[in-house]
Amino acid sequence: MIHQDYQIDEVHVYPELNGRQNVIERVVWILNFHDGDFTSSANIETYLEVSGDLDDFIDADDVTDEQIYQWVLEKQGGNAFLDMLLQMHTENLTELKKQAQLVQLRPGL
Repeated sequence: MIHQDYQIDEVHVYPELNGRQNVIERVVWILNFHDGDFTSSANIETYLEVSGDLDDFIDADDVTDEQIYQWVLEKQGGNAFLDMLLQMHTENLTELKKQAQLVQLRPGL
């Protein structure tokens, strides 16, 4: 069974935008797919495209990784995006497991 997790790698902010401080605009994140001892990862860059309306603004210092993940996932297309990545990385994990079965026949060649 394939399990997934994420890592927020970089968060880029506008130091000041429309009177708010540290407005998140760009997020670099990693989505990992695990199957036993094998992992396939997607490195993703998401622009949140902040508009002038900052009524629901949360300062970057106060936001959690989970909130950022939900924002970038929604921006990328939500479950449809996850399903597409899962399909691609399932194929990759299958190939990794297949490759792991290889043994060296003759050393030095």
